[in-house]
Amino acid sequence: MLDTDTVFGASYRSEIDLDLSGDADFTVPTSSVYVNGLGLFLDTGINAGVTLPASLSFSIAHNVDKITYLADITWTGWSSFEELRIVYDNPLQPDTVTTESWEDTLRYSVGFDYQYSDKMVLRSGIAFDETPVPSAELRTARTPGNDRTWLSFGLSYTIDDQSSVDVGYSHLFIDDAQINNTLETSVPELNATLTGTYEASVDILSVQWNRKF
Repeated sequence: MLDTDTVFGASYRSEIDLDLSGDADFTVPTSSVYVNGLGLFLDTGINAGVTLPASLSFSIAHNVDKITYLADITWTGWSSFEELRIVYDNPLQPDTVTTESWEDTLRYSVGFDYQYSDKMVLRSGIAFDETPVPSAELRTARTPGNDRTWLSFGLSYTIDDQSSVDVGYSHLFIDDAQINNTLETSVPELNATLTGTYEASVDILSVQWNRKF
């Protein structure tokens, strides 16, 4: 706290390593069924390791009369996501590897809370969120996103000493995302390149009821 009207905050979240497992169920076209005789594309167990990134945030809130001004900057260490590798229990089935080579990102946001009445607080804000995908060649159909701008509105309403309601709405403006991704494979018959443009936007509506006991 810098003074009674200004509060500064910081938070850090470490990387989280996930070990995932499941089953692969292959459907092979009749024209390519010969690969089964080679021990390939047979139903088998799979596993993969994924590291979720670390993040570091700095924020500040400054109160002037009925308005609290807010600002935040968040770094996310997406460079830890170098590849997505699926390993098969079938020793004859090569690993499925997708090179990611993502980059660290920054997210910037500003907003305000307005104390409209004793019971109601109005909120609004805008944020710019960088994409970690570095190029069209490394963008895949799994993650076709791009830089996005968040525009958000909301309110909190106090019902009584024990209950309150929060309502929020966000619209995400997402830049068109170019893709020119070639499938990484050791099987020549599977060679293919996905080329095109993704257009997207997102609407998020949330309602939360809070109860103190």
